[in-house]
Amino acid sequence: MDQAGNIELGEGGSSRSNISGKVWSVYLSKADRQDKALAENWMGDTEGILIFTGLFAATVAAFIIESYKRLSSDSGAATVTLLNQISQQLSSLSNGTQDSSPPPPLYSDSSFRPAQSAIRINILWFLSLVLSLICALAATLMQQWSRRYRQLAQAETTLYKRARTRAYLFEGVQSFGLSRAVEAVPALLHVAVFLFFAGLIDFLFSIDSTVGRVILGVMCSFSAIYIFLTFLPNVRPNCPYQTPFSRDFLKWFLVATTAPALLTIQCLRYSIPSDKFEMIRKRFFLFLQSLRWTMSDAMQTLQEEIDRRALQWALETVDDDDDVETLIEGIPEFLKAGTSTNALPIIKELLDLQQPKPLGHQINRLIQTCTADGYRGATEKLRRRRALICLDTVRTLTAVHLKSFSYEMFGDKTWPSVYSLERDQDPAIAINAISTGALAACAYLRFIFKLRGQTPDQTPNQTRTHIENLRQLVNAPWHEVDLSSFSECHLLVLHGLVSSLLPHLRSDEVPPTSFRVVWETLPRILSMAPLVNSTARSRELLFALWAQLENTEHVTDTDYMPPVLQLMSMLHPIVEGIRVHEAQAKRRFRTIVRTRVLPGLFLSRRAVGYTSSAPAPTALPAT
Repeated sequence: MDQAGNIELGEGGSSRSNISGKVWSVYLSKADRQDKALAENWMGDTEGILIFTGLFAATVAAFIIESYKRLSSDSGAATVTLLNQISQQLSSLSNGTQDSSPPPPLYSDSSFRPAQSAIRINILWFLSLVLSLICALAATLMQQWSRRYRQLAQAETTLYKRARTRAYLFEGVQSFGLSRAVEAVPALLHVAVFLFFAGLIDFLFSIDSTVGRVILGVMCSFSAIYIFLTFLPNVRPNCPYQTPFSRDFLKWFLVATTAPALLTIQCLRYSIPSDKFEMIRKRFFLFLQSLRWTMSDAMQTLQEEIDRRALQWALETVDDDDDVETLIEGIPEFLKAGTSTNALPIIKELLDLQQPKPLGHQINRLIQTCTADGYRGATEKLRRRRALICLDTVRTLTAVHLKSFSYEMFGDKTWPSVYSLERDQDPAIAINAISTGALAACAYLRFIFKLRGQTPDQTPNQTRTHIENLRQLVNAPWHEVDLSSFSECHLLVLHGLVSSLLPHLRSDEVPPTSFRVVWETLPRILSMAPLVNSTARSRELLFALWAQLENTEHVTDTDYMPPVLQLMSMLHPIVEGIRVHEAQAKRRFRTIVRTRVLPGLFLSRRAVGYTSSAPAPTALPAT
């Protein structure tokens, strides 16, 4: 990143093949676990459906074999009728009598009309059989879809491409409701079972009403229990008993009761909201393009949206501190790597406090585990690593948000935790925390003066709040300065940074590599304000620090001199600039006094002397 906070792609980030593996590894870890659980659930549900459907379809088919005969004429009944007629005629001939009664009508298929109960029974049972076979076919298809999803999601070998592919496919699974479809198959199978029960009751009533009443009583009791179990989870969410209809029971009820009113409102609505219209337009455009696009083309068009949703999903699902640490560690690399064309807007949206789990709050929670108050018993090595990761991420995010910084963007406990880490026993942690706090203080000063430009009249409470927040960022005498001068406040930040670093600069136990973060942060701080325009008090503070650095220069151990010399070389232009500015101001003052003030005084004195020595004017004669 440059001094203005913009992202630069160095040698390690110039190519888009460079990946921020740590960010995507956390996402893929959670995604693989979720996909595995989803696939196992889908496979388990569909396998159970296939087994039950096979047994149930065979049972229904056995009953249909008996019931469908009632829909056509019975050839056995016609044979019995003819035999009865022949028997009567033979009996008349043997008795020598003539039967004068007309012969019974011959049995005809055209005159056959099936009973209404037979029609109802066959409709119910055939529907039950068809629905059960549809469930079996749907279960087979869903097993294939599940396997295809897993294969495509794991096809890519590059981490960020694999993560993007998985996120794209998972959004398709969610938007097209594959999980709901898997849940709908058991519901359809339950409908088939109830259709079979209804046909069975009708069938038994046509044979014997007593048997029919008994089975009807049993079925009514079971149906009442089924309806109760469907409704109960909507009242008691922790109830383990539910049916496939429990999830949408209240929704169906509300739709049935409010559908007329909703339909009327929808008919009266003439315009489509702009966001909905934009979504429809984008989806229609993608539909037209999808006729000739591949999946990779679609993902390329939607990669920013896919990456944002993927990282947002990862933030919302990770709960373990180690996973959060890995995710946060990869954010600086993600901003530099170039795997997403608009990494910065994605991170800004993840920092939005309106998100369910903002990125800043996750950092807030993790950095508190590194302080003395929030220490959770981890080893010192792990605590040190976590603290440096959090500080590096906070400093990087602050650098890219210098113009839009907010004290609350990382939560209410992050900056007190950073201030606590500035006094940590580990020099590397303390130096990182000092640099992070100083950079945040400069960004916060920008926020204060921007706010003051919008609302010039600041209340005393607001001023006290700003000073208290600045104290949590940089250890400096903020009570001695006026917040009306940006240069003075900025120089005070520099004073706090250098004065906090002095004990570590003088220590012979701090390696020079620990100051690398200072050399990265200090140029950005120095470039944010013209320090030569600061007040006399702040310049005195800077000169006092310079004197202390000059005294530190006389340390005999030359191994630890480079950090001091490097800091002095970075501050030297500022100090010399202030001295030159003061010298020029003094010369300008002398010039003004010599060319303007002294001649003016001389002329005024001559005028006064001339007036005192001149004779008094005579009075004019009266006219």
